[in-house]
Amino acid sequence: MKLRNILVCMLLVTANSCTDLSEDMYDRVGSGNFVQKKDNLMQVIGSVYAKAHNTTLISWFFPQELTADQILTPTRGIHGYNAGEYLRLNQHNWSNLDRGATMAWTENYQLIGFANHVLAELPGTDYTKLGLTDADKKRHMAEIRTLRAYGYWHLLEIYGEVPIVTSVEEPVKAKNTDQEVFDFVVKELNETLPDLPLKSETAPPQGLYRVTKAFNRFLLMRLLFNSEAYIRKPMYDETRKLADEIVSGVYGQYALDNTWNGPFTHNNANSGELIFAFPIEKGQRDEKGWWFGGFHHYQSHLTFGSSYGGAGWNGWGLAPSITAKGEKLNYKLGMPFSRYHAKDLRKKPWNYLGNGNFEGMFLQGLQLAFNKKDTIRGVEEYKGRPLVLVDYVARTSEGDAASGSMLKGEENTGIRPVKVCPVFPDVESQFEAQADQPEMRLAEVYLTLAECELRLGNKERAADLINTLIKRNYAAADWGNAALALPVTAAGLDAGGYRMLEEWGKEFIMEGRRRTDLIRWNKYTTDLWFDHNEPSAAFRNRMPIPFFAMNANPLLIQTNGYN
Repeated sequence: MKLRNILVCMLLVTANSCTDLSEDMYDRVGSGNFVQKKDNLMQVIGSVYAKAHNTTLISWFFPQELTADQILTPTRGIHGYNAGEYLRLNQHNWSNLDRGATMAWTENYQLIGFANHVLAELPGTDYTKLGLTDADKKRHMAEIRTLRAYGYWHLLEIYGEVPIVTSVEEPVKAKNTDQEVFDFVVKELNETLPDLPLKSETAPPQGLYRVTKAFNRFLLMRLLFNSEAYIRKPMYDETRKLADEIVSGVYGQYALDNTWNGPFTHNNANSGELIFAFPIEKGQRDEKGWWFGGFHHYQSHLTFGSSYGGAGWNGWGLAPSITAKGEKLNYKLGMPFSRYHAKDLRKKPWNYLGNGNFEGMFLQGLQLAFNKKDTIRGVEEYKGRPLVLVDYVARTSEGDAASGSMLKGEENTGIRPVKVCPVFPDVESQFEAQADQPEMRLAEVYLTLAECELRLGNKERAADLINTLIKRNYAAADWGNAALALPVTAAGLDAGGYRMLEEWGKEFIMEGRRRTDLIRWNKYTTDLWFDHNEPSAAFRNRMPIPFFAMNANPLLIQTNGYN
């Protein structure tokens, strides 16, 4: 079991538990009163990892996905309007009071604060009394500094200019420039690299759940790849070199999985594609309420045959591809379900095959119970009638086929992805809440490398890299069928980046990166998608400094455009 490792156990506890475990240490930084045993030390370090996990959930998903073109939160009758917050996110009209624009500030500064506390404590801790070495101390310091850099990368991505705080003793500060934040993250990652281990130098599963050299270089790759958005300087050649090193195994041996769902299923800790994941464990930290509850219908637990963790709350789904009359929408972006080829194995309806195996990445169409016989019934607009999940937004239960507004959703609106932390049935409960949450996958390195090659004029290699990744999504006979034209070609990689964005979108749907990719291709504020029918101002590429932060720190100056 994952929990046999004491640190992994600490990673799995809830954020509240982490706070409780560490309260004494935080009240007496540097006093040595808390870290008296190795277990205490692991708890302290684990609390920082738990805070890092928090930064990847709602505070990241809202700005990264709900302001972009692939995931939609329609108003479903009396549900989901939430004082217009989802409409404002989709149409780029948010303010510094909207949680979708402000939660990332809170979560990432909590991570940074925890990291600063621990970094203040560790130098005065006598590792020899804990049965550890100075090399262990250096590694732990490097881990925490890298996680702190991870928080600053999040803040740079969402806000741009933010205060850099590295000590618990610092007073409130004005914002640093985006260049200063960028340089700080680069410096931290380069300085900590030598003290971090390779995956092979750690006992499983620590190589997946703890910061390694590969984690460090992966984060630097993300930073360099998006540097033009951050500091107005493209660094695709530097990114290509780093991505090539990761693929070549310089920072550890990793390999693409043979199947699309290998990196997501119950035993994904064994997937060679995962460079880093946040551990999930039933009864400890499983996040079912987040990944399951947010996407799935109130009755979908009956389809999955799962009673664990309750019912879905019918929030998000895929943005639509068609109208209620079956006409295809006309956008260059969005329409995610239509982007998957009919032969793509991911486009199959979700179906449980037994023994922890499933096929298909989407709940779609007529919903059946887990026994595949009984029909699932609706509970609101379609109460008592068969529940059919549709790829359009319209009040068809009222005879209204108008399909242009996210305010006209119903309980059945939207295809639902089954991917990150998938649900498993009660009859095989040993697989429930065992799938770890992927954060860094080798697939991202391949697409990053492909895009760098595309931008640097090497379209043939870009196509080859994309095909190396995506061929796993098709049966071998289909992939080799020239009439289907499934492989990406150099000629098909347009200069505007739409095909590249399509491949990013299909591979990483619901994984919290869509906004980043749209900004990198200058599409986020200039292009259109469902119910986002006008370009937005360029300042919307960054989120505003939250109202509460401005109130607490008089030295902060609001981001240009939000004044």
